[in-house]
Amino acid sequence: MWGNVTNAAIYNNTVYISYTGNTNTAAFYAHDSDSNGKRPQNVQVRNNIFYTTNGAKILNLNSGVASYGKISFAGNAYYTNGGSFKIAWGSSTYSSLTDWRNAKGQEKYNGASVGYQGDPKLANAGHGGTIGNADSLRNLSAYKLASGSPLVNKGVSAPTFLSSATLDFFGGTLPKGGQYDIGIYEMA
Repeated sequence: MWGNVTNAAIYNNTVYISYTGNTNTAAFYAHDSDSNGKRPQNVQVRNNIFYTTNGAKILNLNSGVASYGKISFAGNAYYTNGGSFKIAWGSSTYSSLTDWRNAKGQEKYNGASVGYQGDPKLANAGHGGTIGNADSLRNLSAYKLASGSPLVNKGVSAPTFLSSATLDFFGGTLPKGGQYDIGIYEMA
């Protein structure tokens, strides 16, 4: 995310990324470089899975965005496979969800601690193949929650202005079981 993004909601996505050799590589990267002081304002990031491998950062917000932007994270899942847990928030780096939550007040919803750090148990993460036709995206089942996923019914409510969203990425209804699942797939 870059520059003047305002009144936005980023929710129910699954982001899988490996380290690229660039120190900014992250599942979620927000910066204000060359933006003439424009930064994200009133951005809600909810119910997403951020899954990294080989040392990629989970979140990376540069100092301008971390200090002056207004982004709130709630109900997201954070996992790194093959590297250490890294949330870069301005000049600080956090090695756990709890440390970041306590320092920055993120991953709180209606006063309660939310969010999840650990394996989301995806069907076959990293093996989705190449989809050469956007009409075939619904075949991307490698990023569905697998049986026994800890993310079932662990999401937070969609932002009010998105309450009319009734389908997941695969066309299934949501929420099922009375609460949202985290990620692109509504299992139960």
